[in-house]
Amino acid sequence: MAVSDGERDYQVDPGELRVAGGNVADAVGPADGVDLVTSGENAYGVGDVHAGLARFCATWTIAIGALSARADSAAAALVAAADTYDAQEAEAARSVTSVAGG
Repeated sequence: MAVSDGERDYQVDPGELRVAGGNVADAVGPADGVDLVTSGENAYGVGDVHAGLARFCATWTIAIGALSARADSAAAALVAAADTYDAQEAEAARSVTSVAGG
């Protein structure tokens, strides 16, 4: 499908957008549910070492969740864009058919 911004024409393949969305989901899927925070007192050693590593792991567990959510959103947006391109193409085809009398 060709799309123009008035100056340039772009080729858009909705199937490739769907593949890209699936690839994003596949790439971040293994990170879903990762929890770096271990239970148990002194899991990372004792004293300040344990406290520092526990804070580090808690921070990265939150970050992984946020990045995973953003990746899921990006994947969904790619699939939605593909659906929009397909719908627009179908509507254009219907319009041409109705104008042509068929």
